Amino acid sequence: MRITKPRNSTNSVTGRFARIAGKLKSLFLVLAVFLSTDFQLFAGDPTAIFTHPGLLNSKAELDFVKAKITSGAEPWSSSFTKMKNSNFGNLNWVPKPLSVVHANWTPTSNDAGIENDDATAAYTQALLWYFTDNETYAQKSVEILNAWSSTITSHTSTDLQKQLVAAWCGSVFPLAGEILRASYPKWTSDEINQFSSMLNKAFLPLLVSGNPTYNGNWELSMINALLCIGVFNEDSTTFAQGLFLWRKRVPAYFYMTTDGTTPIRPYGTTSLNSESAIHNYWVSPYRYFDGLCQETCRDYGHHMQMGLASAVNSAEIAFHQGIDLYAENDKRIMAAMEFQAGPLLGNPVSKELFPNGFVASDLLPTWEIAYNHFHNRKGFALPMTDALISKSIRPSYFTTMLNIAWESVTHAELDINITYVESVEVNLGDAPLKFGLAHNYPNPFNPTTSISYSLPQSSFVTLRVYDVIGKEVATLVSEHQDAGIYKVTFDASQLSTGIYVYNLSTANSIFCKKMMLIR
Repeated sequence: MRITKPRNSTNSVTGRFARIAGKLKSLFLVLAVFLSTDFQLFAGDPTAIFTHPGLLNSKAELDFVKAKITSGAEPWSSSFTKMKNSNFGNLNWVPKPLSVVHANWTPTSNDAGIENDDATAAYTQALLWYFTDNETYAQKSVEILNAWSSTITSHTSTDLQKQLVAAWCGSVFPLAGEILRASYPKWTSDEINQFSSMLNKAFLPLLVSGNPTYNGNWELSMINALLCIGVFNEDSTTFAQGLFLWRKRVPAYFYMTTDGTTPIRPYGTTSLNSESAIHNYWVSPYRYFDGLCQETCRDYGHHMQMGLASAVNSAEIAFHQGIDLYAENDKRIMAAMEFQAGPLLGNPVSKELFPNGFVASDLLPTWEIAYNHFHNRKGFALPMTDALISKSIRPSYFTTMLNIAWESVTHAELDINITYVESVEVNLGDAPLKFGLAHNYPNPFNPTTSISYSLPQSSFVTLRVYDVIGKEVATLVSEHQDAGIYKVTFDASQLSTGIYVYNLSTANSIFCKKMMLIR
């Protein structure tokens, strides 16, 4: 649908050239979206786009945290000090790369721990570089990544433990690489290519098929790594596989009574189809209820938190790529968080749910990413999770574990605007303080989605939609508008599945963002 309000026309040559120049400016900006370092094409897929940095944090979020740390604000300052003073933040850290990682832990072998520690150190040093501008941290992170990418060839084990270790480390190494590639130009293209090749050869083959029959945290960790590798390597196939498996596994991991009397079965296996098989797989719960997880009864929370962390990390990555996985299963995830947070705080669990008692497990250093999204971004009240974070998570020195690291640094109290709006600061009294274009919602969408934007001053405004070759497919706004916040509905019922770019132009600013239509 094309919605155009007539504008004043002119027959002058100057006017015609001005209009042509304006159209060319918009088209060049759309082209820049696809060719810039912030928005790049997926390898082999001309209709897909990646955002960088775009794993657990966007550039705007990293800059927000950096400003809070610099000003000494809490809780960021205390969490940053823990990170800087940790062993992982020590500039004397010495990487210990292995050609073959033997993933089984034994009294004489800790290859998996060595690799995971080096991955965590690389990520820690990359964060410290970004937040302090001390190049020595960047050099150390690069040293660790280069050491491993020039050495490792494979993971091995006597069972499938190699999948899990590859998943944990394959979720963390790219976090360091994504920050460095976006902020440290001295990490050379040859070194980046070598790192990318390492992910493809030593990690990806163990992850891509998933693992439907093992406990859910296992496959969720693999999914987390698939999305990390997909984004870093700009590999649409790997990224799409991660999305597919997430959408299958998460509903089969977090139960809701709307699923029926028993849980949704894991995708990819028929061995768990019977009532008795799925009951045993869920470790024989007394009853199913909203918030129960496949591993809750296994150890009353330890592995549930591991599964939660991987599921949420994956959703956060997809969110930064413009895909809202959170919204697809928000009620499941929040119910699980609120239930598990209660006993972790020491609250009793109803005998109707656990007649033989519920002894809560240890507390893992996750929770912040999920809480930030559901509470700070979306406004949901999560009182148990809020209390758990303030009373137990942030005061703790247990801050890293496997594919979990420094969440209270990177995701505590992120400002809602930094995720949704790319903007230019102005100061105009009671008017909106920013020119801004929000991410459309929902995204992906079919067939309608809403696009919001803010104007700090009156201006002639155009909001247009383009396809991937730069052809205009819709004009949603073309008029003079007063300062304010606006929302427009885009109806794509006449368009085909694919990536589209929407462009907001005002007298002084131009913004572009991407959206995905799935029919």
